[in-house]
Amino acid sequence: MILTVDPDTQSHLISEVDNNIYGPNGTVDLNMFYDKNSRELGLKFHYRDQDWLFIEQQESFMFLFEDGYIVSLSPAGKIHANVTRDGPPPDIIEEWGQVPWTEVMIEKVLQEKLIGVRINGNIRYKEYDQGIAELQRKWKKMLREYPEMIEHHL
Repeated sequence: MILTVDPDTQSHLISEVDNNIYGPNGTVDLNMFYDKNSRELGLKFHYRDQDWLFIEQQESFMFLFEDGYIVSLSPAGKIHANVTRDGPPPDIIEEWGQVPWTEVMIEKVLQEKLIGVRINGNIRYKEYDQGIAELQRKWKKMLREYPEMIEHHL
């Protein structure tokens, strides 16, 4: 966990680093962040894989919980990529951006076991189930250490 000040906005940011899950050909970092000034809570995602995904703009992140509940979240702002639709692909495809959290997501992360994450692209999707318990453990720890994250969203 790191505490920084955004040089452009002077916002105080709390964020994770290296909180990732694994799939057969790559990883996805899902680092929780909280902007103390704007009270924005969400995830900074960074997809790295051998295959391109072109992450969808709407409801592309699906968090699967043990009780059968699925929380679908949409990225906010631009989804960046190191590949274009017409150019030659690099060896490792990367896509990154931010996903805001909802009240339901906070409640589910704190109360239910997360068992998987699905990321939807424009033609295919990828499911991740390796590293999920550690991912959720780190999210819970951060929410407990900084209760203001929860107070402003519930």
